[in-house]
Formats: sequence, structure tokens, C-alpha cells
Amino acid sequence: MRIDPILSSLRRDAGPQRRAQRVLEAVRAEWKADRGVSEVLAQFVDYGAGRPLADCPTLAAVACDCGRASAFLAPLINGLVAELSRHPIGHVPFRHQYASGISVLLLGESGRATLSLVTYQNELLSGRSPAQSVCFTGGERYECYLAGSAEACIVEACGETDQGARLVERQLGLDAGETLALDGARVTKLVTRVPQRLVMLRLSRVPERPPPAREYRLADGRLIHRASGSRRESREEMMIALLGRMGRTDAGEVFANLAGSAGSEHLRWEALRQCLSLGTAEGFAALSRLAADRDNVLAAPAAALRSRLASIHPELACLETGPCRA
Repeated sequence: MRIDPILSSLRRDAGPQRRAQRVLEAVRAEWKADRGVSEVLAQFVDYGAGRPLADCPTLAAVACDCGRASAFLAPLINGLVAELSRHPIGHVPFRHQYASGISVLLLGESGRATLSLVTYQNELLSGRSPAQSVCFTGGERYECYLAGSAEACIVEACGETDQGARLVERQLGLDAGETLALDGARVTKLVTRVPQRLVMLRLSRVPERPPPAREYRLADGRLIHRASGSRRESREEMMIALLGRMGRTDAGEVFANLAGSAGSEHLRWEALRQCLSLGTAEGFAALSRLAADRDNVLAAPAAALRSRLASIHPELACLETGPCRA
């Protein structure tokens, strides 16, 4: 195994690594201190807090005009590239990731908003089968295409029901100098061909109350998956599922209370499911209370589940803690 002499030298002295990092962080600090950049970033904070983009004119100009976007990024990119050529062991001082032909450099994150430099490379579609489904996650997104080109399919969900939606597709070319704005609750984008690479500046913001993420089958628009659109709720749902798989019966009362609360329907139903799995008596009692609460949006599905369980297991009737009006 060959180890580059530069990396080998770091075993003896980590000083060059620290110096390289200081230089790159200085480039970032100088970029942020620029008057024009600092104004954009200040309005980005306001946008992340919920301010309309129309009320953030400097940020809007960068997000919706490729010339302004390039001018905004040029000092940072030029500075980082120059210093990386002199200090190749340095790390770009922004969160970044690469997976399956897509690289993301997170330039800023504030509140509900993110500002990213994104690259699609031709490896994105190498060896992949055509997409079989499409997902709508909510939120607004603005993309400025700075270099390269790609072919994409814009998919719009119309007439959504609990079973599916009518998907309307439109082919679109993405070229440097163009921009695109998407309402993620109704419209999404599938990249179908990348000749070499496509580089974009992306500004996005999730809603204050995100709608559920929905995945539809492209062939017929059938709904194949639904999940919470909130990261917080997704984490809570994972914790509930984990406690259920661990058999933590001491969490049953907490789950029963959560099922009858005023939170997300999806999260409360998962809490009810896990409550039933942890303890039949406590879970069935929580199910009966929910079914009897006519003002609760989950009352009808809870009543249907209660009736089905009672018909399969008549002995559950003796677990009732009170009359059920379902």
C-alpha cells in the first residue's frame, strides 16, 4: 500500500495540517466579512426565520439571478481553490458530502432554510435503472444553474387522494444561466441525464408545519409510502419504534397519553400501535378511549381497528375500562 509522503509526514508532525486549516478558515472568514456577502447572509437568517423571499431583495437576487449568484460565490471558490492547491491536506471548512454522483457543500443553515452549492455528475445515473417512483416533501426551493447542463423531468401531483395522485410530467433542459423555482408540496424534479456535470446554487426552506412526505409510483400514481415531513417527528417516531422493539413496557403509559394528545396524526397512531404491542390491556384501553373521542380525527380509524380486533379476539371485550360509544 502506497502512502503519500505528505500524509506520512503528518504522523511525525501535525503542524502542517493545522496551518492548512487556519488558512482555509481565513478564506471563509474573509468571504463572510465582505459587505455584499454579509448582507446576503443577514437576509438569509431573516428568510430562515420565516420572512418572505420578496422581502429579502439581496438574497432573492442571488437565489434567482445566475450572474449575481456567480459574483456572490466567486471570491469564496477562487480563494479555496487557490489555497487548496498550496495546502492539499486542508479540509474545506463547510459541511460537505458526496454520494452517488451528487456532492453538496452547505454554505449556510439558519432556522428552516439552507443555502447549498450542489453538483450533479454523470456518475449519478451510471448503472441505475430508471426511477420507479417520485417523492414530494414540501417546502420551497430556488435553483441557479451556474455551470454544465442536464436533462430533467418535472413531475406535478394533481388531485391527490389517500390512494394516489395524477402525475403530470414535463421534460426540461437545465443549462447554465437558467433558474428554477419549485413548490415541493406539489412539484418535484427528476434528473434523467447528466452529460458531464451540473453545478447549482440552491436555496431551500421547509414549511413551519411540513406536510407529510408522499411517495407515488410513476407508472400509475399510486401512493406507496407516506411519512412525517418533520425531522423532529421522524426522530420521535424512530424513538417510539425503538422502545417498542426493546419491549420497554414502562413506556406504555407514555405512548397511551401521546396517542390521545393533540400532536401529529402519524406520530400518535404510531404511539398507539406500539402501546398495543407492549401491553394488550393498556393498549386496548387507549384504543377504546381514542375511538370514543368523536372530536379526534383518529376516532374513526381507531373505532375500525377496535371492532376488527374485538371480532378476532372476543376476549378483549373484558378489558374495557368503560363503555365505548364506537
